[in-house]
Amino acid sequence: MDVILPTPDGHELRAVHQAREARRVVLLCHGIASDKEALGVYTSLAPLFARRGFDSLRFDFRGHGESAVPSNEATVAGMMIDLDAALDWLGRRYDEVHLLAASFGASVALLTARHGSLDSLASICFWNPVTDYASTFTRSTMPWGRSFFPQGGLNEALRACPLAIPERTFKLGAPLVAELFSLSPGDAALPSHVPLLVLHGADDRLVNPADSAAYVRNHARANAEFVLLDGCGHGLTEKLDEAAERTLVFFNRRTACDKACPTK
Repeated sequence: MDVILPTPDGHELRAVHQAREARRVVLLCHGIASDKEALGVYTSLAPLFARRGFDSLRFDFRGHGESAVPSNEATVAGMMIDLDAALDWLGRRYDEVHLLAASFGASVALLTARHGSLDSLASICFWNPVTDYASTFTRSTMPWGRSFFPQGGLNEALRACPLAIPERTFKLGAPLVAELFSLSPGDAALPSHVPLLVLHGADDRLVNPADSAAYVRNHARANAEFVLLDGCGHGLTEKLDEAAERTLVFFNRRTACDKACPTK
């Protein structure tokens, strides 16, 4: 079902809520220059999750998809507001909320965690997360970032704005570019009591898999796991069934723990 979620600053999120009256739900967050369907990946995951007892919600970050905000006016700060609004909407309707965030959407989640917004989540799963804006964009270690993002510092990047992402209609405006130089999602710690699973494709040419490994290592805890999927690029489409199954098993494991430990 198509729904519209209001945000505190007057924006409206265009979303799809796949609901079968489950008590648990997965919030799906897409990456930059993508949308709530994530090139069909989220579209295919929603019915799979439903068959396994999870409702789902997927939405367009501002500047993406059906958003009324032009892409060159999108900001990380605005996307954090969007994520907060979606979490609040689900939190008032479900007993258990799980997060699946891909690529740039994971960086938004990490930064949002600093405000305590993820504390009530049942679990968090990242697919190919952007944890280092420098490595991905401003001082890119990957060919994708170097192909469109000026590598000569903030002033050079601002003079080149808006920056067009190859093969997409999305353009980075000056406010977002400035945030990429000033924000550090990798420094943000997720709530320690919330289990974390990070899946990354070993053949990713957009986001460095070493960044994901470093994030989990630098924020080491018993309930965090990093899995490198061989033969996969950025979207994990080469092993989408495996990635989806690993994610569902992970989400179900938390549910089983809650049933076994009702006082927690």
